[in-house]
Amino acid sequence: QVYDSMHGFAEGASFEDYHNYAALTSELQGLATQFNNIAELKSAGRTVGNREQWYLEISDRADDTDDSEPKVLYIANMHGDEVVGREMMIYLSRLLLTQYGTSERISDLINNSKVYIMPSMNPDGFEARRRFNNSGSDLNRDFPDFTSDPNDSPAGRQVETKNVMALHDQHHFQVAINFHGGAVCFNMPWDTTANGPNDERFGDDALMQVLAREYADANNEMRNGDFDRGVTYGYEWYEVDGGMQDWASHYRQSIHATVELSSPKWPAASQLNAYWQDNQESLVRYLERSVEGVHLELVDSSGAPVQGATIAVASSTRTIAYATNLVHRVTLPGAQSVTVSAPGFAPKQV
Repeated sequence: QVYDSMHGFAEGASFEDYHNYAALTSELQGLATQFNNIAELKSAGRTVGNREQWYLEISDRADDTDDSEPKVLYIANMHGDEVVGREMMIYLSRLLLTQYGTSERISDLINNSKVYIMPSMNPDGFEARRRFNNSGSDLNRDFPDFTSDPNDSPAGRQVETKNVMALHDQHHFQVAINFHGGAVCFNMPWDTTANGPNDERFGDDALMQVLAREYADANNEMRNGDFDRGVTYGYEWYEVDGGMQDWASHYRQSIHATVELSSPKWPAASQLNAYWQDNQESLVRYLERSVEGVHLELVDSSGAPVQGATIAVASSTRTIAYATNLVHRVTLPGAQSVTVSAPGFAPKQV
C-alpha cells in the first residue's frame, strides 16, 4: 500500500500503511522541501538508537526565534507501540501544508501561529513494536514530577526526554497535546495528584475543560464512549508520575493535555482513515485555540521593550512569566481582566 502525499493512493491500494522510520523521514523531508515557504524540518535530537526525533515547524514566518506568534506543540508515539497518533500527525501536516493559501481557515491559522508537529518521540520503540525506548525506559514516567521527583533538571534522564525538555526550553508552547493509545479520551491535568477542590486543580482548569469538551464533542467515538462524554482527569483514571503532561503544565507554563486516540494500541492500517475522520476537526480546532486569547507587546513610555513580565488573567489562578516582551496567553472566550507586572514598574490592569 504505497501512498504519494500529493497524488493519493497507488493503483490497487485501498489504504495507506504505517510509516516506518525510513518512510517517516522521507515523508517529512518531502513535505519540508515542497512547502519550504512555510515548513521546515528539524530534529530535537537523536535517540538512544541514533534516530532523529523529527519535527515540522509550520509557520508563515521563517525565523525560529520569532516570538511574535503563539506556539503550539503536538507530540505523538511517545510509547512506541501506540501508533495512531504518529499517522495522524502525518495526515495533519499534509492538511495544513496543502490547504495553506486555498483554505481561509487553514491560512489564517498558519498566518497567526507557529505549529510544531513531532510524529514520533520514540522512533526506536516504534521500530521494535514496543512501549519503551532502547534503554527499556517508559518515557512517560521519565519527566520531573512535582510530587515525587521535584527536580526540574534533565540530569539522569533518558536522551529522548532530555531532547524534549530542551525543545521546551527553546520555545514557550502555549498549548500542547501528547497523543497516546489504549483508550479513547481527552485526559486533563493532573495525572500525579488528585483533582479535588478547586485549589488543587490545574490553574487553567476552566479553560482546559472548554478545550477538552471541544475536542471530545467533535470526535464521535470519544464523545459517545467511556468516561464523562470522553473527558477525564488523569489521576482519577489512574495515577501517572513523571509524565510529560504534568511536567509541561507545571514547570513550563504550558496548557498540556494527553489524548488517547484508539482502544487498540496498534490497529490495522485499514482503520487509520476512520481515525483521521474522527479526529481531523478536533485537531484543527485545538490548534486554533493557540491563537485565541490575549496578545500583547510590552513596552515602556519610551517604546523600549519590557522583558521579564508576568501576566495574570481573572479566569485563571496561574501567573505566567514571559522571557520576551511579546506575550501570548490563551484564555476563555469573552472579556478578560488582565494584570501585567514587571520589575521596576507598577502593575497595569487592562
